[in-house]
Amino acid sequence: MRIRTLELRRYGPFRNHVLDFGDGTGLHLVFGPNEAGKSSALAALREFLFGIPNSTRGKFQLEYKELRIAALLELSDGQQLHCVRRKGKTNTLLDASDEKRPIDEEILNRELRGISKEDFARQFGIDYEQLHLGGEEIVRGQGDLSEALFAAAGGIQRLRAVRKRLEEQSKDLFLPSGSNPKINAALTALKTQEKKARDALLPSDRWLQMASEIAEMKEQAEKLDERVRELEQQRHKLQRIYDAVPLIAERCGLLESLGEVAHAPRLPADFPERRRQVQTGLQVASQMRQESETRIADLQRQIEQLDVPQSLLDVAADIEDLFQRLAGYRDSHARRQRLAADREALQRDVERLLRELGRDAATTQAEHLQVTRIQQERIQELGAQHSQLTAELEAARRDVTRLQRELADAEQVLETTVVPPDTRELEAAVRYVQKHVGAESEWRRLQGELQRHQADLDAQLQSLPLWHGSLPQLERLVVPSADVVSKFAQDFAQVDERMQRVADQRRELAEKAVEYEGEIKRLQQHHAVPSEQDLAVARRRRDEVGDRLRMAWSSNPARRTAAEPARSAAEPAGVDIVADWQEYEDLVRMADQIADRMRRDANLVAQIAQWNTELARCRERIEGADRELQELQRRRDELRDAWFGQWRPAGIEPQAPDAMLQWLEQRQQILQAAAELRAAHAVVEGLEEQVSELRDRLEETMRGVGLEPSADRRLAEWIEQAQLAIDALKQADQSRRDAQRDAQRLGQDLSAAEQELAAAQDRWADWTNQWAEAVAALQLEGDVTPRQATATLEIVRELNRKFERASELAEDEQNIELTQEAFREDVARTARATALELARRDAEDVVVELHKRLSAAQRADSQRAEKQKQLEQARERLQEACNELRKWSAELDVLCQEAQCKAPEELVAQEEQARTRDKLEERIQFIESQLHRAAGGATLEAFICQVGQYDADALPQQIQDLDEQIEKLREEQNALRHSIGGRETDFKKMDGSAEAAEARQEAERLRTTIQQQARAFIRLRLASAVLDRAMENYRSKNQGAVLQRASELFQTLTLGAFRGLQAEYGQSDSLVIVGVRPDGRTVGTEGMSEGTRDQLYLALRIATLERRLDAGQRLPLVVDDILIMFDDDRARAALKVLADVSARTQVIYFTHHGHLIELAREAIGDQGLSIHLLEPSQGPAAVSS
Repeated sequence: MRIRTLELRRYGPFRNHVLDFGDGTGLHLVFGPNEAGKSSALAALREFLFGIPNSTRGKFQLEYKELRIAALLELSDGQQLHCVRRKGKTNTLLDASDEKRPIDEEILNRELRGISKEDFARQFGIDYEQLHLGGEEIVRGQGDLSEALFAAAGGIQRLRAVRKRLEEQSKDLFLPSGSNPKINAALTALKTQEKKARDALLPSDRWLQMASEIAEMKEQAEKLDERVRELEQQRHKLQRIYDAVPLIAERCGLLESLGEVAHAPRLPADFPERRRQVQTGLQVASQMRQESETRIADLQRQIEQLDVPQSLLDVAADIEDLFQRLAGYRDSHARRQRLAADREALQRDVERLLRELGRDAATTQAEHLQVTRIQQERIQELGAQHSQLTAELEAARRDVTRLQRELADAEQVLETTVVPPDTRELEAAVRYVQKHVGAESEWRRLQGELQRHQADLDAQLQSLPLWHGSLPQLERLVVPSADVVSKFAQDFAQVDERMQRVADQRRELAEKAVEYEGEIKRLQQHHAVPSEQDLAVARRRRDEVGDRLRMAWSSNPARRTAAEPARSAAEPAGVDIVADWQEYEDLVRMADQIADRMRRDANLVAQIAQWNTELARCRERIEGADRELQELQRRRDELRDAWFGQWRPAGIEPQAPDAMLQWLEQRQQILQAAAELRAAHAVVEGLEEQVSELRDRLEETMRGVGLEPSADRRLAEWIEQAQLAIDALKQADQSRRDAQRDAQRLGQDLSAAEQELAAAQDRWADWTNQWAEAVAALQLEGDVTPRQATATLEIVRELNRKFERASELAEDEQNIELTQEAFREDVARTARATALELARRDAEDVVVELHKRLSAAQRADSQRAEKQKQLEQARERLQEACNELRKWSAELDVLCQEAQCKAPEELVAQEEQARTRDKLEERIQFIESQLHRAAGGATLEAFICQVGQYDADALPQQIQDLDEQIEKLREEQNALRHSIGGRETDFKKMDGSAEAAEARQEAERLRTTIQQQARAFIRLRLASAVLDRAMENYRSKNQGAVLQRASELFQTLTLGAFRGLQAEYGQSDSLVIVGVRPDGRTVGTEGMSEGTRDQLYLALRIATLERRLDAGQRLPLVVDDILIMFDDDRARAALKVLADVSARTQVIYFTHHGHLIELAREAIGDQGLSIHLLEPSQGPAAVSS
């Protein structure tokens, strides 16, 4: 699409200013100094294409409805569209020649390919801000190739800002290790509310017992799951081994069979097909050679037997010509006879026509009946006028008669019509009642509403729980106030909260006590760590035995040594000194060992001692919690008694305070509804008085015009009755007025009809005179009718045609005679040329005989030519068969070499062995692939050895045993899960706290919030991922072509300071763009000057634009002063690049800087440049050069 003209009819500072871009080729430079309206002209171009927004530059000393932008567009199919854009919501695109006729917006949308205004500005428009931001974004992205290409393709200069904003928004929602983001905070709150709901469960020994049972059952279920997994792994291993046994056996057999055909050659896959093709080719070629030789011999013999007379063939054309003319010769005899008969018939017709005219039959008298063409046309013209004049005369007479009759009827109607009464007072009354008729419907509606509200009030009173009685009783009922009930609710909540908190503390203490006991038990089981108590016990026992030995020793003065203890008669009875000594030594050793271990495991000993201390403290605090729970239960019972006392005067047994607050609210609603019902009764009574007043007024005015109101007293019915009467009276008055107008009109029409009758009579008399004069040429009287005159004129014409036809027949007879004589002479000459004895026979017989003999000679000649052709084809086929035999023989030799056989007869056997080996190898490969999968990562040889260690016959029974064990365990799992589910259901039902319900409700709200925020987080993360994926996909698809073209443009724009661009891997292992100096050094984007970065981005944008043009998306490129930071040389280079682009699509450059005009002329020349000057509030101004 190209813009031929842009007409700023009424837009901004412009009035009927035209930018004429001609055919659109070349660079169009639109110049306007500051305040000349350059920005307005640029905005007008875009707003013409996409519509004028609410906020527009065009509203400069203009109303919105006055804005007009026109353009002449050259569409992609070559057609032109001249249209105007106005400000509005619909039908804003108008025909330029008729602004009242809208143009379908879809026509322009198809040319724009559905592109939006923003996308057009990004993809087909560029200004200095975009150019500069694009260069800066490339630097911020450290030259990232994907970002640069994607930003250039979409014109998105703040791509990194978009990505950063997505990242920040996602971090505001969630961080894996954070706590402040919304989702993290909500999850923390959710855990708090879930804990609060759990903590709000009613404390009891049953609760603790059930929690313990559920934990034990879950632990048992986990053990069962682990056991099932172990058995399934064993079963899977045995199944793999069992499945591999037949495969291994088959593999061994196949390897053995493969050894038998190992010597077979390896043949190509198409070898059998080639062999069959060669054998078939040899057979077909041999058979074709034999058939060709036989065919050649037969054809040569047939050609020799043919006899062809050449003399007849030499005059074949003459004979054929005579044969074609023979039918005409024969027909000419009959034609001569018919011509003679026709002349006699013509003579008889002439005599008959003359008799019809009453003339003598002599043809000479017919010459006196000649009538000129002018006379004939005059007679026909007058005859045609006869019927029209007659009809006009009769119509005029009928009109006069009809109008006289209608005028008499109209005058009679006027005499019988009565003047109707005046309806103005009735109409005023109807209008007044209609204005207030809604009062009656409102009155009836409110009556129904009153009945429904009364029924609703009764139903509410009946549905009020805990109490039954009438409305007055309810109003007098003494109940506690809502504040009192709220105070009780608060007190109950405080007590329940404290009880729950204490119960939670007790549960936590019990859990800690169990935990401490478990830890102590675990250490003692794994480390057997002695305690201070163990050491004290061991020492006490040691001391006891030592004391006993000292007593026994002191009672025996004999000298004894520890090495030689002996029992004497003086030893106390019951004392075994040897045994006690041995026990004493053991106890000493044990006490020392305990002390040594306590020193060695001092840390463990200290830990156990600490845990024992903590365990004792937990048990002490548990007892205190139990005492506090009992006290709180007592306080709750007292509070419950006081609560019931508040409701005792009303005779109501109350429920929980929250429920009774709802009861009070329901009671208040009933009382409020009763008050509203009393107010509604007063409104209904007022409406009833108003309706009665309306009825009286309307009834009085209806009777004033003689109309009796209907028995139905609804105002709508009376209004309809009155309106019908008003319409009927007005209709009667209108009918009387119409009758007066009709009588006046009929009198005027009658006068005109009488004048028309007189004129028609005059025209008839004039025609009668002209008619008598015209028919005199036919020797007829003036009273003859037009039909009779026309019949006479037709007879005269027929006579003239008969005379002409008789002359033509005589001439035809003479021509036939000459033709017959020429034919006879040609037949005689041809017969003499054939040297046949036919010259004395009739010409017809000679031609027939010559043609018969010629046909026989031609058939013989055709057969000879056909046989000769067949003979040549047979010889060619013989040569082809010989060539085929040589070719297939060579192919057979090649096959024998490939199959390593000496004779062709061995080919099939070699082929069969090769096929057998291929099948065996394929099957072995398939089996080994199956075995590799079954090996589970082990090598094939190791797996085969492993399979060999198992008894294949015992494997099915082992697998079955494992299946039975797994099935049994799964049954136990299902039963255990069912039990856990039932216990958890009962466990949940133990919650009796309103606080738990509130906590669960808050938790549910938090879950909903988390779901919404999670969806938003997913959308943000997906948007970031999609953006990254789109950038990478665009880079992979366009990197080569776009980067190569951008490299060429960058070299041009930098005047060779850079040789081009290339992609290389940066520090983060991602592809980045670098500039290449002429000496091969590379420069990153961070090392480029600001102007060079702008030129890099411009090169990428133009390269991307050219890709769009290659795809057929040809829209004008609109450039807005992008060269303000370019020096003159690089500005010339950029203008030259834009001029090159204008050869493929229209380029329009808007600028404030006049020196660019001279730079453009120097860079482009006069042929490819058009300069357009902006002149606000003036006529068209365009200078092309």
